[in-house]
Amino acid sequence: MTVDRAKTGIKGLDELLEGGIPRGRTILVTGGSGTGKTILGMEFIYNGALMGEPGVYLTLEEKPENLRHEMAEFGMDIPKVEKEGKMAILDASLVRLGLESNERFTLAPEHFDINHLVQSLIMTAKNIGAKRVVVDALPSLDVLLDEDSNKVRNAIIEINYLLQENELTSILLDEMPSGAGGYSRHGVEEFVVDGVIVLTKLEALDKRAISITKMRQTNHELKPQSMKIVRGEGIVVEGTISKI
Repeated sequence: MTVDRAKTGIKGLDELLEGGIPRGRTILVTGGSGTGKTILGMEFIYNGALMGEPGVYLTLEEKPENLRHEMAEFGMDIPKVEKEGKMAILDASLVRLGLESNERFTLAPEHFDINHLVQSLIMTAKNIGAKRVVVDALPSLDVLLDEDSNKVRNAIIEINYLLQENELTSILLDEMPSGAGGYSRHGVEEFVVDGVIVLTKLEALDKRAISITKMRQTNHELKPQSMKIVRGEGIVVEGTISKI
């Protein structure tokens, strides 16, 4: 049976995914600091907008204005697709700190809890007819969940269920602690989602790598692939790393 897929538009990645991420699925993208998680997430939303698939980018950490400025370095004109109604940045970066945001899509500081956050995400997606969602990033939910692994698991299950119920293809960004045995901060996230993509920096080889460790409905390689972050282009996946 042919699987309908959402193209990421990232050079070299769709080929590894048999054409893209299976539609309606939720994928975890994880890695250490500076590995390119935000760029990958933004490219997924931005490229989708260019292909006629609106998307919502929920930011829990970085201010939207900073994101717009930084992504311009990689050839993404975020304000343009926002004005065209093809993309929305849902700002929870300031309300997480108890401050109000001037962004069009946000929520009030007094409503910063997991239920209001998920409701705002789904309503924003419906507002623009979104097909894609990115949540940046899961560790920022800890303040709402008391760093309790059971609460984290239940919250991700709930988010995953609602995203899939609304037929959204989604990426959840996570932080992989240095030296960790698992792929996520709490060690439960990778078991809830439908796919896991790991970004790493291979300091000894002066390389970056991307690995697909899990992807349902997809025949994929497990070997790390060489990856670059190129100014004006974004992420470029080059091929299998011959020596690690």
